Amino acid sequence: MLVTLILPKILLGKALGDLSAARRSPNSLITLKIDQGHPLSDAEISNWTLSHAYYSDMGGFCFRTSSLWSHGKDCQLQYITADDLLKLRAKGHIATITEHEIKDKSNGDCIVKAMAVIQVSWLVIQVMLRATRNFPISQLEITACAFAA
Repeated sequence: MLVTLILPKILLGKALGDLSAARRSPNSLITLKIDQGHPLSDAEISNWTLSHAYYSDMGGFCFRTSSLWSHGKDCQLQYITADDLLKLRAKGHIATITEHEIKDKSNGDCIVKAMAVIQVSWLVIQVMLRATRNFPISQLEITACAFAA
C-alpha cells in the first residue's frame, strides 16, 4: 500500500505486465504443440483462456511434493507458472480445469463488490456536497476519490 501511495504507476506497470504475460500464454500453447509435437487437441488449446493464465501466474496451480520415506512430514508446495503448466499439460500430467471452476474460487462475490461501489459512491457524493457548500475537504478525502477513480 505504501509503494502504491508513493509510486502509483508501479501498480499500473505490474498490471500491464501481467496482462502481457497472460496474452502470450495461449500463443505459447500453440507454439508448444507445433514445435514439440505434443498430443494437444484443438479443444484443449481453445479452452485455455486469460483466466487460466492469470490463475497460474499468480500461483494458483501447485504440486505437493514429498519423498517416499517422509510419510507426508516434509511435504512442500511447488508453484508453477503458466509456461510450466502448459508444458506439463502437453505431456498429459495435469487434468484440465474449466474457466468456471477458476472463477468460482474468486473471493469477491457480488455483495462485496456492491458494498465497495456504495462506499465509494457515498464518499464521492459527500465530497461533491462539501465542495458546493464551501465546506472544507481534507486531502485524505481528495486522495481517496482520486484512487477510487
